[in-house]
Amino acid sequence: MEGINKEFGIDIAISHAVFKDAGECLWVRPIDLITVKVRATPEWKKFMADGAFNQTFMTGKEFRNWLTLNEALHKQLMGEAGFLAK
Repeated sequence: MEGINKEFGIDIAISHAVFKDAGECLWVRPIDLITVKVRATPEWKKFMADGAFNQTFMTGKEFRNWLTLNEALHKQLMGEAGFLAK
């Protein structure tokens, strides 16, 4: 959102979701419909198409296996990003 602030010459840009939650507590003006740049990338589109928010239901061993694999992946990604304490 920081890039949007610079592009439109404003101090703070908020999403429509924030606007909806805050209601009349904010004094705002609409600027334009904006697609956040990451959502326009091929990587994001593939991520979404491959089921980023997959609603598969699992239990038992199947769920434990999935959880073990994804916990390791999450730890690896957070480590590579420098988000883990040393």
